[in-house]
Amino acid sequence: MSQSDTEPVGSPGGSGSPVKPVSPVGPVSPDSPVSPDSPSGGACLQDPPHLAHIAAQVPGVVYQYRLFPDGRSCFAYASERIRDIYRVTPEEVRQDASAVLRLLHPEDAERVRASIDASARTLQDWHCQYRVQHANGDVRWLLGQARPERLADGSTRWHGFITDVSDRLADEAELARYRAGLESLVEERTHELIAARDAAEQANRAKSDFLSSMSHELRTPMNAMLGFAQLLELDRSLGPRSSGYVREILRAGQHLLELVNEVLDLARVESGRMTLSPEPLRMGDLVAEALSLVQPLASVRGIQLLQRGLDEVVVRADRLRLKQVLLNLLSNAIKYNRDGGTVQLQAAAGGAGMLRVSVRDSGPGIRAEELPRLFQPFARLGADSATRGPARDGAGIGLAISERLMQLMGGRIGASSEPGVGSVFWIELPSARLADAPPARTAPVAPQDPAAPRPPRRAEVLHIEDNPANLKLVQQIVARHPGLQLVTAPSGRLGLELARARRPALVLLDIHLPDIDGYEVLAQMRADPALRALQVVAVTAQGIPDDRRRMLHAGFDAVLAKPVVLAELDGLLAALLSGSDS
Repeated sequence: MSQSDTEPVGSPGGSGSPVKPVSPVGPVSPDSPVSPDSPSGGACLQDPPHLAHIAAQVPGVVYQYRLFPDGRSCFAYASERIRDIYRVTPEEVRQDASAVLRLLHPEDAERVRASIDASARTLQDWHCQYRVQHANGDVRWLLGQARPERLADGSTRWHGFITDVSDRLADEAELARYRAGLESLVEERTHELIAARDAAEQANRAKSDFLSSMSHELRTPMNAMLGFAQLLELDRSLGPRSSGYVREILRAGQHLLELVNEVLDLARVESGRMTLSPEPLRMGDLVAEALSLVQPLASVRGIQLLQRGLDEVVVRADRLRLKQVLLNLLSNAIKYNRDGGTVQLQAAAGGAGMLRVSVRDSGPGIRAEELPRLFQPFARLGADSATRGPARDGAGIGLAISERLMQLMGGRIGASSEPGVGSVFWIELPSARLADAPPARTAPVAPQDPAAPRPPRRAEVLHIEDNPANLKLVQQIVARHPGLQLVTAPSGRLGLELARARRPALVLLDIHLPDIDGYEVLAQMRADPALRALQVVAVTAQGIPDDRRRMLHAGFDAVLAKPVVLAELDGLLAALLSGSDS
């Protein structure tokens, strides 16, 4: 009977127009005899008995339902399962289907009768899901389906099947509730994960901001301290004792700066905020740069620096961080060596396509039981004279940072030692076969000696800085260059006004300013056609490499980190004068 699969329906019945709805019936033989006592001249009689044996094996009611033109209906045949489904006997409904019709649920009865009526008119299959309600209040869901045919006397006969689907629907409802609960749980957990992710990202941003702020706060006073100490070191009027005091200030200040850098580096690595920029690197070039920086320390103690097999080697790594690791290993090999000893660098093939670079010293060595502590933060083995000699400067952070940096670059680090003979520290990185060699790096042009004679030509330098000590320091440095004149501004907006009015040859720009920051000052300069070509150098206490990359990406021509190295600023100013002379 033409009823939607999704629409619950009750037991069949009649509506009266054009055929009164009736209930579902069992099979009726086309040759069923007609009772002469029937008002319509017809009646429902049972089909051959052998059908009952077949239908009894089906898990539901097999039936034949007949609807007469006068509206009467009966189950001409109903299998024994009707006792389970409707709780009536086949005999009770053989002549009259009303015992079934009375069981239709009140909310479904009208819909069921309408569906039977429609099937009788159109001869479309009847399909209906509906409820029945028994005398004890028990409600069951049934699913019925049947195919109609029109008989010669005008009646309609359906051959069909009805089954109890209550348990299946209950299972589906339970599954739906479980699915809804699971979806709700997944949604809840997803919101929790998103909230946790956002909180972690916010915490990481806070850590990054804290590290940047801490770097600025620590470096700003050190800039004045080390800057003026460098100026005093160049003062020829100081006596030997005062010069010695200045050298001690510089030595202690540099040690403090290294400690600050190492602690900040370790904090950034541990917080996951350090980003690297891998690129193909010539190890020979990088080692040459590192050796040139540690050569003065080695010369003081008569230590010979040797290297072998590094010229043609190419690795893929972050230049700045790999150089940091090499400098740490070389400085340790010198500090913990014996006077007149040797430090040797060499390269060899490692395992799994890796390249191993070893730094071997001729120092007193490290005891086997101390080796596991080497890469632990703040483990200063050199403080124990039984391990590597007298204690040296350092906080015991360098090797811990080096280990984490090597891991970030896809490599590793390790060490071995023989007491009385020396130690070997090694690093491994992807070998040259994994990257094309970059063009050879040219050596930087040495800055001109500030004291060297040059034509007396004046060029203006605008220094935008709010710290009075830093302003005075740069003023003293610029004063050593007769061809330059310094103009200062304590705020970003005043600096912009002076830049528009005076068009300086160079702008030294601090990042942290009281009104607008250095990035905004630079952006306004680059947006102004009259100022767009100005050479702008960031002079900042934000010494983190990520900050440096951000500044260069923002459009600064160069970055000078505080504490300012006198030779770097002198070289920049000398290059400015050289350009103005051409």
